[in-house]
Amino acid sequence: MRTLTWCLILLTAGYSLAQPYAGRSSMDPNKMLALVNDARKQSNASPLSYNDALNKDAKHHSQYQSSIGSMTHDDSKGDTMSRLQQDGLQASATGENVAYNQPDVDSVMDSWLNSPGHRANILNPSYTHLGAANVNGYWTQVFAGLEGSAGGYQNQSPGHSGTEKHAQQQGEEGENVGGRSAGGKQRPGINTSGLGVGLDSYTRPSLWGSSINTPSI
Repeated sequence: MRTLTWCLILLTAGYSLAQPYAGRSSMDPNKMLALVNDARKQSNASPLSYNDALNKDAKHHSQYQSSIGSMTHDDSKGDTMSRLQQDGLQASATGENVAYNQPDVDSVMDSWLNSPGHRANILNPSYTHLGAANVNGYWTQVFAGLEGSAGGYQNQSPGHSGTEKHAQQQGEEGENVGGRSAGGKQRPGINTSGLGVGLDSYTRPSLWGSSINTPSI
């Protein structure tokens, strides 16, 4: 019995180590926007603003990923561009970064900025707005190029968890990211440090009202 008890304790401890940040939904929205715009400033890109619709989309997508227990760029409403179009947004381009099991804004931003594809999304000068969220350890950034102010704002209340901004995928062979680019190429996701940490990025340019070749997984 004593041996069995110790085995159960070790198994439980091992599971906790493998899933240390799952279930956490906190996010500092002001820090997220500040870190994004600090990085953009260093690349001479214009600062992004939050957008309510993008914030809601990011939160919805994080909730969906949490519900299926997997990172993805498609949900019940389709891909990023399809979701935003259904919400009535006219975007010249959209992009999305997702991540899993990162402890806080600093960590997830550091991971994204150290991945060429995700960094390209964050620094893309075509984007104007950002939406971001964290639900149960599933992080989402949604970027969009919107005409005019599009309801943008530079900070948000703690009750919101989204930001919006422009992004462009620049994938390379062997890059430690997974997802799809506008060219429709599939790249494998990553799992590092044995902690279930994952990153994924996606970008889709579009012309409002015109036909678009939709990337497929």
